[in-house]
Amino acid sequence: MLSNFSNIVSTISGLISVAAFLFARQADIRARRAETIKNLLGEKETVGYAALKILRDGMPRNRKERQDVIWALVQASLLSKF
Repeated sequence: MLSNFSNIVSTISGLISVAAFLFARQADIRARRAETIKNLLGEKETVGYAALKILRDGMPRNRKERQDVIWALVQASLLSKF
């Protein structure tokens, strides 16, 4: 009886650990994407680095994220002319 309870507790704690890991991973991915967009709207050196990073890593696969990056690039190119 105690063995079954112990197995249930171990299983639940394992599931909670996996869920916490996945949540942290998603938060990290979102933070990186937000940083890329922010860098594209910064100073010239920062914009250049962000563009190089996109060139190296490729465009995001998600349509919405790709549109955000494209709009940030358009804004960066327009604002660099002024």
